[in-house]
Amino acid sequence: EIPLRLVGSEMCIRDRYYYVYKGRKKNSTKLVKHTDGKWWYVKKGVWQPKYKGIVKKSGKKYYVVKGKKSNKTGYVTVKGKRYRVVKGKVQ
Repeated sequence: EIPLRLVGSEMCIRDRYYYVYKGRKKNSTKLVKHTDGKWWYVKKGVWQPKYKGIVKKSGKKYYVVKGKKSNKTGYVTVKGKRYRVVKGKVQ
């Protein structure tokens, strides 16, 4: 149990989500399929809940918003560059 009186860096420990495979934390940077069936963006083993951008997985590029792979279709602008996206995949 974590006491409610934690502050600063102590508080951050319980708010992190890590990528774990076969019981071990992985230090990977990639899209990871969660048990909920959604794809999540992980950087150096830590889930990136605020990330928005383009992520490459298995040679394909995907559009990610708030750390989750988006199913958006249309045009998106990321860091000043415009991309055509169909169901989350960058064309």
